[in-house]
Amino acid sequence: MYAPNGRWVFFFNHADKPAAVEFVRVLERPASRMREIMTGEEIAHAGTNLNLAADVPAQSVRIYRIEF
Repeated sequence: MYAPNGRWVFFFNHADKPAAVEFVRVLERPASRMREIMTGEEIAHAGTNLNLAADVPAQSVRIYRIEF
């Protein structure tokens, strides 16, 4: 999802078991800050390569906010 000063990435898990997710994308510019909204975890970042690996609990979501 696009925002004026960043991006949002959503991982939904509708299953009854946890799901491992890997997501790779090249951003149009380097991120100044990245965090997972549900847990508040700050995500290490460098350059324009976005590499996310997450375990999404059953019937849950992980939401990543990427700020430029």
